[in-house]
Amino acid sequence: MGDLPPDERGLVLGLVLAGTPSCALQRLVGDATSCRNALDAMRALPRETRVALLAGEAESLPAWDPKALAEVDPTWFREALAQEPDWVKAAVVQALPPPIRACVSRALGGMDCEPAPLASGVASGLCRTLLGAVERLATGGVPPAPDLAGRGARLLGASLSGAPPSVLARAMASVGEPWAAEIAMAARQADQHARDEARALVARARPQGTTALDRLEGLAIESLRSELPPRIAGALAVRLPAAQGRRLL
Repeated sequence: MGDLPPDERGLVLGLVLAGTPSCALQRLVGDATSCRNALDAMRALPRETRVALLAGEAESLPAWDPKALAEVDPTWFREALAQEPDWVKAAVVQALPPPIRACVSRALGGMDCEPAPLASGVASGLCRTLLGAVERLATGGVPPAPDLAGRGARLLGASLSGAPPSVLARAMASVGEPWAAEIAMAARQADQHARDEARALVARARPQGTTALDRLEGLAIESLRSELPPRIAGALAVRLPAAQGRRLL
C-alpha cells in the first residue's frame, strides 16, 4: 500500500478489518482502482502476514480523531470488534477518551476481563487499527440520521400520485400509521416531475427485508445514495445502524 496517499492507506487498512466489500470503495474515493487492488491483495495474504503488515501500516498513518466516534451508532462498534477477544476489546475501550469510552463500552455490553497493560502508543494504534474505518467514515460532519421511514413513505406517496384510489389505499394499509398519512400527503402534493422521479427511484430500489418498514427505509436509502456525495454518505452511514448504513456505501 506504499504507493497510496495516507488517507487512502488508512481507508484500506480500516476496510480490511471491518470486512467491508471492495465495491464500497467506489462510493468513498473517486478512482477506486488502486485502493481496490491494495484491498484485494491484503485480503489474499496469510493471516499472520496480514496482521504484521496491518500493524506496520497503522503505525505509519497520521494521528486519528476518536472524537468523531461520538455520533456513531453502537452497532458499528459491535461489528468492528465482534471477532476480537475480550482483552482486546477492553484495551480498545480503555484507550479511548472518556465520553467515547462509555459509549463503546455500552455497545459491547461489558467485558469480563481487565485490559492488557499496553504502552499508550500501542493502545492508540490498536484503536486506530480496529476502529479506523468507522472513524474515517464519521468525519464528514453531516447532520443527525434522518427519519428513513418517513422519507421512504413520502417517496412512495409521490410515486403513487395520480394512481387509482384503490392502489393508494392498499399502499397506505400495508404500512399503517404514521406512514400512511405521509403517503397520502405526498400523493396529493407531488407534481408530475416529482412523481416521475419517485417512480424511477422505486423501480431501481433494491428490495431489503420483509416488512413494510424495511421497504420504506430501503427507498430512503436509495434516494440518499443518489443525492449525497460519497464522503457525506459515508459519514451518514455510521450514524445509522450498521445493517442500514452499509447499504449507503
